[in-house]
Amino acid sequence: MFKENVITSALKEYDSNLTYNPTGRFPENTYRMARFESYDRYRSEDENRGFIDGKEFIMADVHTQREHRDKDGHTSYTTVFRGQVALMHLPNTIGFDISVVNNTIKLFSGDTHVEIDNPTFEEHYDVFTTDKIKAMKILTPAVTNKMLDLNNKYGFKFELKIISNQVFFRFYADNLFEPNAADI
Repeated sequence: MFKENVITSALKEYDSNLTYNPTGRFPENTYRMARFESYDRYRSEDENRGFIDGKEFIMADVHTQREHRDKDGHTSYTTVFRGQVALMHLPNTIGFDISVVNNTIKLFSGDTHVEIDNPTFEEHYDVFTTDKIKAMKILTPAVTNKMLDLNNKYGFKFELKIISNQVFFRFYADNLFEPNAADI
């Protein structure tokens, strides 16, 4: 009831073009295409859809877990990721893949690691790509400083992946649309 009444109204006040579906999901097959991490359990809810600069996006809460079994056969799960994932399609493919990942998380391997001309950015993020030269042309100091500003403004870790013409954003911000019992 909280989500359907309070969250829906709040989002409409923020942007009347946003649609919110508390039971909507970020499609798991689409999430897998981003190759964020390996996991055994996937859950998603709180889907939002809207437009940014005329480009449609989808965003939802995602929770992934890895399964562990002890020597007695008992199963437990460890959270790998809990936060929001968003996807936006570019009008054209950029011709290579690029991943900007938080360097304290270390979930990405593969492609070539690129050093960026921004020491402060390098303290927080690692960049992997299939084309170093094109990645350096995109991740200029102005762009990397904007990304650092986003990190500093909201205080949570994020990742960015561009695969073909798909831009994935991942925010480590727990469950964004869950009510906090302490606030009620």
